[in-house]
Amino acid sequence: MIFISGVIYTGCQSEEDITPPIITLTGDNPFYMDLNDSYAEPGFTVKDDEDGTIPNSKVTVTTNVDKDHTGTYTVTYKVTDNAGNTGMAERSVAVRNSADFLSGTYTNCSNSCQTTPVNTFNAEIHGSDTENGKFFITNFGGFGNTVTIECSYNKNNNQISATTGQSLGGTVVLESLNIASVTNNANPVEFFINYNWRDGVVGDVCNATYSK
Repeated sequence: MIFISGVIYTGCQSEEDITPPIITLTGDNPFYMDLNDSYAEPGFTVKDDEDGTIPNSKVTVTTNVDKDHTGTYTVTYKVTDNAGNTGMAERSVAVRNSADFLSGTYTNCSNSCQTTPVNTFNAEIHGSDTENGKFFITNFGGFGNTVTIECSYNKNNNQISATTGQSLGGTVVLESLNIASVTNNANPVEFFINYNWRDGVVGDVCNATYSK
């Protein structure tokens, strides 16, 4: 009688990798940028429990950021590890006009001139959706709700300017607007504008105070 004996060896089967890689965003999220500026990626890193550090070049980055229109956009990051697991991350990007802090209703305005009597008025300010620093004042200087003046805000020197020759209603025009600084760019916002108006040979030198 013949006996056959043997030993069966079973190996340890490795556990299946089902964990997706982790994308860690560096920089701000949400990320704020000025209108018309190009979006600059703040950066990111990728780690995987099996593959270790994954090069950034392996990450697919897609974005719908429109630098020339105000709004909130999304940047999406996507990467797949060697086991086929996919990791994702998102960054919110807000494109803003640097003059937007001026926007709103101003109910505590006053206009004083060298010869024209002092008057008080309400005004509305709204920023441009397509050009950074540009904003519009409705009822500029208390000339009426149909009068809107286009102005520019320079955040680097905190100053306001405007193109001369803009209509203040009828034949009255904005002859000059001296550069004025915003005295408070928090709440409440307040700023002063020195300007000249002219209607033919008649004119005046005025100072308008805007506060809200």
